[in-house]
Amino acid sequence: MIQIVKTLALAVGASLVLAATAQGNEEAYPSRPVRLVVGLAAGGPSDLLARTIAGGLQTRLGQTVVVENRVGAGGIVAASEVARAPADGYTIQFAAMPAVVFVPFLNEKLPYNQDKDFTPIGTLASYSLFLLAGPAMPANSVADVIKLAREKPGQLTYASGGVGTSNHLSGELLRSMAEIDIRHVPYKGNAPAYQDLLSGRVSMMFDFLSTSQQFVKAGKLRMIGTTGKQRSSFAPDVPSMDEQGLKGFDITAWFGLFVRSGTPQPVVDKLNAALRSTLEMPEIRSKLQEQGYEVTASTPQELATRIKSDVQLWGPIIRKAGIKTE
Repeated sequence: MIQIVKTLALAVGASLVLAATAQGNEEAYPSRPVRLVVGLAAGGPSDLLARTIAGGLQTRLGQTVVVENRVGAGGIVAASEVARAPADGYTIQFAAMPAVVFVPFLNEKLPYNQDKDFTPIGTLASYSLFLLAGPAMPANSVADVIKLAREKPGQLTYASGGVGTSNHLSGELLRSMAEIDIRHVPYKGNAPAYQDLLSGRVSMMFDFLSTSQQFVKAGKLRMIGTTGKQRSSFAPDVPSMDEQGLKGFDITAWFGLFVRSGTPQPVVDKLNAALRSTLEMPEIRSKLQEQGYEVTASTPQELATRIKSDVQLWGPIIRKAGIKTE
């Protein structure tokens, strides 16, 4: 009996030591550099956003935050990297909404499970897209686009940076809601898509304000509508698709941070607090707004709820269109 009591005492003591050590490790987090894995090319507007946030997190966490660009397959390469990493909060995924919501529907076989392998930290910014008319497109409103499409079925085209991107799915939603026949022309990135849009080889394109405004200001492209439910504060003169007759048309995309599932909750909470605090920094808010993003802080649960809502919207649309990237 004495030996059993000693054994139990030792086991309890060991458990207490392990628990105290684990708690100490969580409280000390982070004690070394943190990786921010970005599935977007270096130098682009989204990468600039990621590096802006990394700088703020570095200040708040007191540790170096290293941005690693892992480009490929619409964000799959970056997500796979995070899914393989230890669940300790030292590897964070910076992801845009399409990589989280669209990709699981577009790819039948993923090396990870989006629902089970990632834990949300929170959102940091949101954005709407704009429908841009090229020089060869005689339209100044959504009604004009629909009229032209019905007069010339299959002849109007819209460009995108690739299958499954937000500008592709925006065009698909327009095609579906307006019940028109327009053709998708995918490119390997937005840069070559803009070349053909500006030259008149394609009719129109949905894209971000940060990349399109230079061409709009130069008079080379026209903004026909914005995809958000309300008008963008950055372009208040441009009516939404919804107010131009496509009731319910609402594409407000977002950027968020994620860690691998199983990461201790205190670490997730600390990262969320650091993110929210970062977004309150005047210099950070100013940089995001200059890039055309609405600052959008959230809790982990709010991001999880938003993902669920987006999945319910886009799942049926993608399935009905039969879009696949494989």
